[in-house]
Amino acid sequence: MSTEAGRAPLWPAGAATGVGSLPGTDPVEATKMVFDELPDLPQLPELPARGPGATMVGRAGAILLDLPVDLQPAGWRLVPRPGHDLRRSRDLLRRDLDALTDVADGYSGPLKVAVAGPWTLVAELELPRGHKALSDPGATRDLAEALAAGLAEHLGDLARRVPGARLV
Repeated sequence: MSTEAGRAPLWPAGAATGVGSLPGTDPVEATKMVFDELPDLPQLPELPARGPGATMVGRAGAILLDLPVDLQPAGWRLVPRPGHDLRRSRDLLRRDLDALTDVADGYSGPLKVAVAGPWTLVAELELPRGHKALSDPGATRDLAEALAAGLAEHLGDLARRVPGARLV
């Protein structure tokens, strides 16, 4: 159980939750299942069966601020301009958030949000010429900053969509 300094616990002791990824392709069904089965600490689910844009890395790419990514045969790559793959990832994320907005209407309590971290991204994303971003300290820094800025916007959007939620 985690607490903020001087505050009550963020979630009830012994609360079960999920990592984020679930089988299936229907965001409304997945979100309902999470809220029904894990009412003490529901999470925003990921549904990677919908395709690369809905995976952990695809979702994080959709969240990155001002660093567009595109899907290549070898995986996700940083590119100069947003393209079809990034638009698809962002559309899938919007659908997930719309499902959450509907299912969590009136919800009050902790809500877990999982996002791939900067080390996962720099290990998975390629630079424009095909090298892993991890090989470039500047790219590593830029990705961490873009993820932090994008995550701040993402959490702000979640807070507006589910105003009673305490985001974890």
